[in-house]
Order: sequence, then C-alpha cells, then structure tokens
Amino acid sequence: TEDGVVSTGSYPRDNLKRTQTPQGFTIGKICDLHRRALEAGITNSVASCTLMIEMGEQVYFSAGSEKNIKLTTVEDIDIFKALLKAKRSDWLKD
Repeated sequence: TEDGVVSTGSYPRDNLKRTQTPQGFTIGKICDLHRRALEAGITNSVASCTLMIEMGEQVYFSAGSEKNIKLTTVEDIDIFKALLKAKRSDWLKD
C-alpha cells in the first residue's frame, strides 16, 4: 500500500508470492458485501478481500506470522503438531 495501512486497489494473484488467512470481517458487513456483489453480477472473486476491493471497500493490513496456518488437510495438522512440539533454542532471537 502507499501508506502501509489502507489499500485502494489489488494486484493479480500471479504477481504475488504469498497471502495469508484468516481474514477478519464483521459478519453483517461481509454478508452485505456478498449480497451486493451478487446483485452486481460479481460471482468469481478469488477471496473476500479481493471482493471488498472490487466493491470499492478499503482493506486494512496487519502483520502476520508464518506460524498462523490454516488447518484443512492432514498435512496441515501434522505441521501444527510439529509447531506445538518445537522449542526455539536460546541463541535464536525473535
């Protein structure tokens, strides 16, 4: 973003290296957004954040963590279990 806080546009996903979930929305706002998008004929957005931008809404960004993983597959659960067991050596700094 230009100011590091608010986005007024989006980039094609092919140009991005990584995105992170989950995103956070108030239920009323995201439901209304999807309803308005459907009425406008927008049915192929790749994600709710992209849809927000397509519908003229602002998207705010926050710092994330590589450890914030989405648990949807058996492999994801294996990674999660390994993260739980992992201990950082004292010499490694945050």
